[in-house]
Amino acid sequence: MERWRQLLFLQRVEVKWFLPGQSSYAYAPSLDLHVRYTRSRWVQPFVSGYAEYAQGGRLGGREYPDAYLLRGLFGVALPSRLGDIMVYGFGDIGNRKGIVILTRERTMGLGVRLALGAP
Repeated sequence: MERWRQLLFLQRVEVKWFLPGQSSYAYAPSLDLHVRYTRSRWVQPFVSGYAEYAQGGRLGGREYPDAYLLRGLFGVALPSRLGDIMVYGFGDIGNRKGIVILTRERTMGLGVRLALGAP
């Protein structure tokens, strides 16, 4: 069981509710999972996934379709006393946010994130 103690699991479940007549969506449940191998103090590999599904609604006499987003990340976290620097690759598929929400895209890329106060 020592191997399980070296894994950090973080998860978040969220449901967004939108006011009727104020948004093109009714509600949007999402799930966020993160697993990190913490054996090393200096470099900690991780994998993370995110899924969101937004139920379409009616706004201004127009029907809006359902929207979704699936995203996966993999990379390394460089922990410090102030927080973590995370260097990662990602891929996602689904609907964008804002004015281009009705488009569906596939994206791949690289990123760097600073997470202050991370565990």
